[in-house]
Amino acid sequence: MSLFQNSIDYRGLGDVNADGKVDVTDVGYVSSKFGTREGGLNWDYLADITHDGKVDIQDLARTSGSFGKLYDC
Repeated sequence: MSLFQNSIDYRGLGDVNADGKVDVTDVGYVSSKFGTREGGLNWDYLADITHDGKVDIQDLARTSGSFGKLYDC
């Protein structure tokens, strides 16, 4: 993962697993964490695309909307 000390998230939008492409794996991962909140049992920072402390429809919409994009990070 490309999370550096300056706290900038260098992943491409929707690329949850930082493999350079947004595919069904990314959408599925965000879906599996849907409804979780920061500090909760199944919380995962990577699935919170909007960085608002919860995995909700906005995160899923941004990931789905980026489906098929390729990134060279």
